[in-house]
Amino acid sequence: MEASRESNALSERSESMGRTCRPPSEVLLPFHTYILRCSDGSFYVGHCGDLKDRLAEHSRGEGAKHTRDRLPVELVYSEQFETQADAINRERQLKRWSRAKKEALISGDLAALKRAAKRRN
Repeated sequence: MEASRESNALSERSESMGRTCRPPSEVLLPFHTYILRCSDGSFYVGHCGDLKDRLAEHSRGEGAKHTRDRLPVELVYSEQFETQADAINRERQLKRWSRAKKEALISGDLAALKRAAKRRN
């Protein structure tokens, strides 16, 4: 009984902020970390719950400022995670990577990825 009151209170707070909050058991979409290649050749790393919708936002110029100023964008890499925390952690890791490491990851070249990691250390 206490848990359902807390859940209802959380839902009411979320709805008042314009968001719908669902208990973890109702979350159906996986979370994603992704890399976009922008029109100027730069990379953008992000995370989201619905990759298709997020890509559409970026393409309409409603995404991050970096991508808004560099349209069109192309999805070049993505990974799927069970939790948002895992997707965020991976995003943070990839953002710290050099361009060479990101390019090796995108191309699936494990040897180049290892070489790029050694060069930085």
